[in-house]
Amino acid sequence: MIGRKAYLVILALIGAMFGTGFSPAVIAPSDAPFWGATREYLAGLREPTPPHVSAAAYILVNPTTSTIVLAHEEHARRAPASLTKIMTFMTATSLVATGGAPVDSLGADLQVIKADFYPYTAIGMREDAYFTLEELLYILLVPSDNAAAVTIARSLSGTETAFVAEMNALAATWSLVDTRFANAHGLDAAGQYSSAFDLAILSRAAMDNPLFAEIVAQAQIDKGGYRLTTTNELLTRYPGAVGIKTGTTDDAGQCLVGWVERPAGQALTVVLGSTDRFADSAALLDYFYANHVELIIDLPRSALNRYRDANGDEHEFTIAEPVTFLVHPWQLGSLRYTRRLWQAPADAGADEPLGALEVWMNGKLFTELPLYARR
Repeated sequence: MIGRKAYLVILALIGAMFGTGFSPAVIAPSDAPFWGATREYLAGLREPTPPHVSAAAYILVNPTTSTIVLAHEEHARRAPASLTKIMTFMTATSLVATGGAPVDSLGADLQVIKADFYPYTAIGMREDAYFTLEELLYILLVPSDNAAAVTIARSLSGTETAFVAEMNALAATWSLVDTRFANAHGLDAAGQYSSAFDLAILSRAAMDNPLFAEIVAQAQIDKGGYRLTTTNELLTRYPGAVGIKTGTTDDAGQCLVGWVERPAGQALTVVLGSTDRFADSAALLDYFYANHVELIIDLPRSALNRYRDANGDEHEFTIAEPVTFLVHPWQLGSLRYTRRLWQAPADAGADEPLGALEVWMNGKLFTELPLYARR
């Protein structure tokens, strides 16, 4: 057991080691870059076994850090089924926002006509009925109504064919090289395909749209005079699920994009060609949360993040913005932080680093972030 006096000597030596320039490092006992192997860490050294899933292609992503955790045949071109409707939504809202549609708001009334029923309507919409564009977007995504997709496409671009051209143009802007659409609803069609990788990119972009995120989080909602019930079983069966979309056709098999938000972090799954899309998605999500956690590094206002100069004046420092990393839960107990200052905060320019925050994990330097004077 190290005595208190010896422990303070060790801390002083560490401060001298990491201090440069005019002052020693700012350091506290919890910041010392020492690490002892814990039982949890040693258990974590065993490589976790990926789950067995039936899906022909899948991808598991942490959207916060853009980390691909698991993937199989993620670039294979496959029928996307009603996952197509994610792009239908994005194209519709883009056309309205940029003035590329004959309507200028989501509150505009659109009329359903007989020709729109060629795929079929899941909720039993009636010919000549009127809905606002926003209502149709709910009907498009929650119960996955195919006729709603055609009504939206025809109303905004004149023809479904013209609207699909806009869908493909938007896909190109996001570099979705393994994606091409032939209709707005997702029923099997020659030349219509996407990949798990592309659909993950598309889904992440869609979830940044507040209206999309609001719609796909609904397990059941009343809109346009209809009670809409989701086809996404994750919303009611998997804790933390907040979206997003299912799809099923003969060519595509069972498809599902899932999005889960928990205190440990966000997880996005895409499964294509599955025989049990819920079980596959749940297995991938369980794997993620059993083996991964988001580590957010920030320097809030505290005594550890202040410096007192030779005149006794106090200065605060911080990092430019919080930074998130994806790590294993068993690594968290080994985290240590060291703050190194090489010039006085009062002398540093607004964008000039005055030091560095060293983040240690498992006894090794994990990352180093510039420190700036807090303004």
